[in-house]
Parts: sequence; C-alpha cells; structure tokens
Amino acid sequence: MRIGKPMRRGRKGARMPDLSDLRAVLKDARCWCVLARVDTHEGQTVHYTIGVGKDGRKEVLVDVVTTPGDIELRARLAGDGGVWRIPAMGTEVYVDIPAGQIDFAPAIVGIKPAAPDGLAVGTAVIALEAGGQLLIHDGTASQALPLATKADLQTLYDAFTGATIVANDGGASLQATTQAALDSSGFPVGTSVLRAK
Repeated sequence: MRIGKPMRRGRKGARMPDLSDLRAVLKDARCWCVLARVDTHEGQTVHYTIGVGKDGRKEVLVDVVTTPGDIELRARLAGDGGVWRIPAMGTEVYVDIPAGQIDFAPAIVGIKPAAPDGLAVGTAVIALEAGGQLLIHDGTASQALPLATKADLQTLYDAFTGATIVANDGGASLQATTQAALDSSGFPVGTSVLRAK
C-alpha cells in the first residue's frame, strides 16, 4: 500500500494517499458462518479425531455437514475459555469459514443445543448428555477425581453419631463401629458426573 509521508495536523497534504492496494486486500475479508450438523462422513465410523496440529498442540477435528447444502467439512473445535466439549452426533453447530475459503480452516465456534432445564436470569447451567462427565484439571484427566456428595457427608455424620462408645478402651470401639458403618454403606460414593482436582 502506497501512502504519502505522515502529515502534521493542520498542514495541507500534497496528495491523497493511494488506497488501491488496501481496497484489494479488504475486498472480501468476510468471515462466513454456516449452520451444520455433526455427522460422520462417507466411509467413516467416528465423527471426530484428536491429534496434533502443525503448531505441536493437541487439536480436535469434528466432521460436520452443512445445512442447507449438505457439504462435508472437517472443522477444528474451538475451546471456549478452557472449556472443551466434543459435540455429539446430530448436534447443530455454527462453523466459521475465514474469508469464505471453505477448505482453509473452518472452525466450530458455537453449539446450538436445546435450552437446559433450570435456566433463568442469574442462574448458569452446565448440561451434559446422559452419561457425560465434567472434568476439571490443570494437566491430565487422571487428576480429576470424584468429589464428596452431601450424601457422603451425611453417611460420615451418621457413622460417628451412631458409634458405640466404651469408656477407657482408648477409642477402639469408636474406631471399630465407625469403620463398620462406613464399610457397609459403600462410603465414599462420590460424584459420578463432576470430577475435579
């Protein structure tokens, strides 16, 4: 782009800057967005892959089919502030196509699920598919462990309050009866959906 020398405010410029090159660059820099559904492509049995990108970082590629159009795309899944969730088969998603280049680097930037139960002003809801899990960790998935539930705490309370106390036995009866109560209850049960470090 050819632009004349910078001008001080208030001075009359010798000529207008030539913006023809800039216009050519910006002629079509739009980022197209299409609606698509997650689906396996012809000959595939799994709708996503987890691999390593050119930058050496893990990336998730998801197979989608545009609606309308029925164009098969393989789109990168964009994480939202550290929150990652692979959409299930049949999920409607929003796919960005930079500069309209459909074979360049399409990316899933949004998911269009049904509104979850319990949603209201001032209430945030995280809704997963049946059988799904929410893992919170800062390294590997194995760091995310089940959390204690309210029922677990109640079981612990009941075990202590129902324990047999025998004077001058050094706490042996308390230990034995508490341990037996906890063992018989399957303590701790822990959360089945939420796991965290």
